[in-house]
Amino acid sequence: MGKVVIVGVGLIGGSFALALKGAGAVREVVGMGRSPEAMARALELGIVDVVAESAQQAMAGADLVLLAAPVAQTGPILASLLPYLEPGTVITDAGSTKGDVAASARAVLGERVRQFVP
Repeated sequence: MGKVVIVGVGLIGGSFALALKGAGAVREVVGMGRSPEAMARALELGIVDVVAESAQQAMAGADLVLLAAPVAQTGPILASLLPYLEPGTVITDAGSTKGDVAASARAVLGERVRQFVP
């Protein structure tokens, strides 16, 4: 796989990134998050290769996007990514519930919901 974007590089997102990197399954891991300090730390620890400055930068050429943020943030996060969602990019999530996540994805992504795998 080429480029993976992790939105929320905490315990779950960071573990996912490290597992992909450890397996040699990804060329580049891009991190996105609310806390500049946490993102700098993820970069320092080698969890991510790049910290995205914007959704546009993160999404350019992305093969996979993992949402590893609180479930309540799924809709707003998807809305921020949607303008830059390329046709071949797959989005998935690490949320603990799926009903609300799937509803948010349908509401925000519309016909592009086919690119979302809950």
